[in-house]
Amino acid sequence: MASALEGQYLKKDNSNIVIRKWEESDLENMSKLLRKVTETQDYPEQCLDIESLRKDMFGTQVWLYGYLAEVVIQGEAVSIGIAVANLSYNLSRVLSITILYILPDWRNKGVGRGLLDAMKQFAISLKCKFIHWTDEYKNTIVTNISKKKADYTQPHWIMYTMNEADMEKLLKPS
Repeated sequence: MASALEGQYLKKDNSNIVIRKWEESDLENMSKLLRKVTETQDYPEQCLDIESLRKDMFGTQVWLYGYLAEVVIQGEAVSIGIAVANLSYNLSRVLSITILYILPDWRNKGVGRGLLDAMKQFAISLKCKFIHWTDEYKNTIVTNISKKKADYTQPHWIMYTMNEADMEKLLKPS
């Protein structure tokens, strides 16, 4: 099922913005946007290379799903935002949004809302019961949105994040 905004155009300074599912030909632009995300999170080494992204997004076993926001400037499409998610299961299907990034000049223009709407429609089409959205604690924009719009407390759930060294410690025999 397509998003209500997918293929529709929003206006910003006489430019057109479109929200659409990503395609394999978008890999280079997506990689650039994802590198910007890692720079904001102080983890530039964590971004996958283009071939790994190709495998995870378009291979025989798809791991990542998402949408791009683009603006047409002087006849050329320029990527200005990205939403990335994966499927997980917790007694039912869950769409886990792991990245929602909008270039700074395009924030507060409805681009993030359009990307989230596309993800919501995608989750509905997959019969997901929940959408989880994770972001860095220092992302105050997301924190403020969550406080206003979502049940972000979930006292019965704890999220753990472990890097490779932490996993080695966890799995090391006592």
